[in-house]
Amino acid sequence: MQLYISPYCLLIMKVGRNWPCPCGSGKKYKRCCIDNNETHGKEQVIKIDGRKVRAYEAYVDIESGVVHGFDQSPDIKHWIENAISEFNIEDGKKFSKMLPRIMQEYNERINEVNSKLPRELGVMFNDARELMGSKKYREAISINDIILEVFPESVEAQGVKGRALFSLKEHPLQQKLNNIVSSEGKYRKLMIEEFGNETVEVTVEERELVLPLIIELYMSAKNWEGKNLALNVLKECVVSYCKDGATEEVDALLLKALCDKDGRVRNNAVYTAKSRRCLDVPIDFFFKVADKASREKDSNVKRGLCRVILEWAAPITDWVMEEEGISKEYRAAIEMALESTGYAPEYYRASPDEKMKMGLLGTKTKGRMTKLGNAIGKNG
Repeated sequence: MQLYISPYCLLIMKVGRNWPCPCGSGKKYKRCCIDNNETHGKEQVIKIDGRKVRAYEAYVDIESGVVHGFDQSPDIKHWIENAISEFNIEDGKKFSKMLPRIMQEYNERINEVNSKLPRELGVMFNDARELMGSKKYREAISINDIILEVFPESVEAQGVKGRALFSLKEHPLQQKLNNIVSSEGKYRKLMIEEFGNETVEVTVEERELVLPLIIELYMSAKNWEGKNLALNVLKECVVSYCKDGATEEVDALLLKALCDKDGRVRNNAVYTAKSRRCLDVPIDFFFKVADKASREKDSNVKRGLCRVILEWAAPITDWVMEEEGISKEYRAAIEMALESTGYAPEYYRASPDEKMKMGLLGTKTKGRMTKLGNAIGKNG
């Protein structure tokens, strides 16, 4: 369920003239954007930085708990997402009614923060951004430390500070990744798990800065161990990246690994790709894999790609493909994968209801292979 709201949903409840402006400037609404708003019928439009943003560009996905369209105000986005976590999928109408109260609480929190800061929050953020642009990273960190003392939940302050630390090559995740590369044995596995947990806790902006490091770790690897190390790191935080929407970069790396010449890398890529399905069905990636498999000449590489296709055969995938009107293409990909892998077909050809029964009764044949499939698996 998607709940569409104004991109700066404070406007829904008629922002008070003396409230902080929704654009994040730190000024009062009456001294900032009060004259910049337009209404076209039922569609509300606000001008931010000279750009018109329409209501349909912002919405809350109740099912995933993700807020879209609030990129100019990450703290508002974070505040709403925390509020959503208290509601079930079925509570969309209830959440809609609560939204004005949720945003009023946000404004009260910002007023409290402003009363404790030397300058208004938006002004301090603008100062920090200018310092970042001038590469004065230490000064930017100092400003955001002041903000975080009174507003520790500010993801914007955390993100700017994190970006400054990355620029100085002093971010904890950078150091952690370097330590992982230089470590060995059982300690490396524990460190990778810790890295994954810490990646979940940082801001989206910081995760975006970490991803190129993981990709570079894979691309610069001299052997299969190095590539598998990068995949193991990605595996621990792939769900976060997919939730953030950074799927294009992740998918490109996974496809490259799935087509690697070394079977050990391909096998690890299959298990990493399993984690790629997190909050929803990765339709685009599914068909990227299917297209690559249909054109692949190397039978071993094709088999690995087809294993990924079959990993995603499930009731929810069947339903989504039917909803999207692409069941025929989906079924064709499944048949191609069955032919390549030799997996027993009962589960993969079953209806969604039959798949569910197989799982509940313990007769699910997903992952079970025929004698031919077992032989292929041992030799692949």
